[in-house]
Amino acid sequence: MNAPAELTALLGKAPLEGFVFARALGEGGMGTVSLLRHQESQEHIAIKLMRPELMGNVEIGKRFLREMQNSAALDHPNIVRVRDAVHVGSSAFFTMEYCEGGSVEGVMEKRGGPLGVQESLDIILPCLDGLEYAHQAEVPHVELADGGTAAGRCLVHRDLKPANLLLGGTRESPVPKIGDFGLAKVRSLAGQSGFTRTASGAWGTLAFMSRRQAVNFKYSGPEVDVWSMTATLYYMLTGEVPRDFSGPEDGFIVVRDREPIPILERKPDLPKKLAAVIDEALVETGKARYPSAAALKDALQTVS
Repeated sequence: MNAPAELTALLGKAPLEGFVFARALGEGGMGTVSLLRHQESQEHIAIKLMRPELMGNVEIGKRFLREMQNSAALDHPNIVRVRDAVHVGSSAFFTMEYCEGGSVEGVMEKRGGPLGVQESLDIILPCLDGLEYAHQAEVPHVELADGGTAAGRCLVHRDLKPANLLLGGTRESPVPKIGDFGLAKVRSLAGQSGFTRTASGAWGTLAFMSRRQAVNFKYSGPEVDVWSMTATLYYMLTGEVPRDFSGPEDGFIVVRDREPIPILERKPDLPKKLAAVIDEALVETGKARYPSAAALKDALQTVS
């Protein structure tokens, strides 16, 4: 497969000097992801290139760059490292470390089913460390009420799911990492970019989205990431998402009105204490049972 035309035009220019297109890695609502290889060092990096049609909106382009700069400010072993964030002319892209092991979603697809309890926890627990770090980290661009930005603290992902948990390191010693930090904030401009709110659309992925986030996206905080990480663990253990999306209802209506199905109804042989923590973390009435990634990690370690 050939490189996208918009990527070909960028190869050879800083910061992509020396890199050549290796293969396509994926495609989403915001853009394409490709693997690049350096001709001399043989180093591999991934590049996410924003769709050209979105760059026609100047505000989207600016926010894309701001959020990628926020992502580049994160430095944690369990977060995919963003190297460069570039907005030049009609193009916007960012480069990041390449995770050879692929995504949790890809691993499950290859195996044709859910993961075991210990393997799932070995992935989720380090990712919760990365998430707690991001929720406490200083970032250069936080939006203010007057529309301006200033340095601040806390970066909320808002699109955690199996496709965004990646396996870096080596095949022998994989290192779980959270990818695509910050993109969900850009997606809050869905109404200006022609996107619609779908089960895998511009506002995140409804199958792994908390009710708090769905009904109050703009002001959702760290607790929505904790919910989504729990929903991801639920999926890793069962091969199914917490809510029942079958039927004619719009996905947003399902998130708003339906409660998650207790995990033991999906997989009765799970350890009961582990199941209880997962079910508690997915409760959406009142205050969040585990308001932080650290709190959820502590609870999971206690029962594992």
